[in-house]
Amino acid sequence: MLAVFDRAHFENMTGGDRALQREVIDLFKAQAAAWEAALASTQDWRDPVHTMKGSARGIGLMALAQACEAAEEGAQAGPELARVRAALSEALDALRDFASDCSRHLPSPRGEGVPACTIQGSETAPRGTMSAEIFTRPLLIESGDIDELGHVNNIVYLRWAQEMATAHWLARAPQQMIADYVWVVRRHEAEYRDALAPGDQIEARTWVSEAPHGAVWPRFVQISKLSTPKPAVEIRTDWCLLDRVTRRVKRVPPELARLFIA
Repeated sequence: MLAVFDRAHFENMTGGDRALQREVIDLFKAQAAAWEAALASTQDWRDPVHTMKGSARGIGLMALAQACEAAEEGAQAGPELARVRAALSEALDALRDFASDCSRHLPSPRGEGVPACTIQGSETAPRGTMSAEIFTRPLLIESGDIDELGHVNNIVYLRWAQEMATAHWLARAPQQMIADYVWVVRRHEAEYRDALAPGDQIEARTWVSEAPHGAVWPRFVQISKLSTPKPAVEIRTDWCLLDRVTRRVKRVPPELARLFIA
């Protein structure tokens, strides 16, 4: 029987970095809220379950990954999804236990007791002297992206930011680099300026900061309506580079940086 949470795998993947571990756990918990909603229906569940499987396997939630795989291969959605829901609940409990065990060693969350930081225009708006490539693609608002207020759910913006980063990476990195490295999120910061609704035609733009900081490279994403140049949301994400095999933190090599900065 597979372990609910393989702590050794998680420690190895994060290099024992407690702050990074908290960021990864917080991101998984945020994604889990959307997955739980998707699992409540026997329709349109395959994509969320497939995504959940990869995320779970990546951080050592092996029992959940196995349950997701069984659901994808199963003939009856109802019983299999019930097992996925149970496995997800156990996985979240295991992550909470891990965070509790490590809490005395973790630094205080950034911004705790302090007003949330906004992303300054000088950081997020492309400047005339910026040498980083700007990667652009259209986005499609789907029915599942809409919250109870009739607007795009905040979690969806973070998903789009991750998808844009992945698309830019896959579009520029050679196959050997893709095989050697993997990126994980350390921190998201988002400033929401305007609501997006069904029917809006939107576009996303992303670029990296002018230089990585060791293993961490800030990336910026703007999501805008085509009808106005003003961004609806601006997101900064600090991405951390890992060795795909050892899952240890790796300093961003110059040859990788040159792919995204002229």
